[in-house]
Amino acid sequence: MSIKLVKASNEYQDLIVDMLKEWIDYNNNHPEANTSPASIFKNDYHNFDYYINNLDLKSPEYIKLENESKKKDEKIKNYESLISDIDSRLRRIEEIDNFTENDFNELLE
Repeated sequence: MSIKLVKASNEYQDLIVDMLKEWIDYNNNHPEANTSPASIFKNDYHNFDYYINNLDLKSPEYIKLENESKKKDEKIKNYESLISDIDSRLRRIEEIDNFTENDFNELLE
């Protein structure tokens, strides 16, 4: 027996639906059954096009890490903006020959 991993498509609809029915029946009759991957049971397979186009391809752990990474990227972007602003103010200070306190107040605006 050989096993081949294929991407869900209409070509495999009958096989996939049969497999899902079998798994769902088994899970319903065996409460201790391992229902992973849960993403295959999330959507109703009766609308097969919707079903195959909305399968989760990422694990919950991956999604969590991805979201954390996005938050960190946003923080980094904010820090980069602050640093850029400080750099531009420093350049303006360097351009002023006779820097005074009044000049400093203008820089803060």
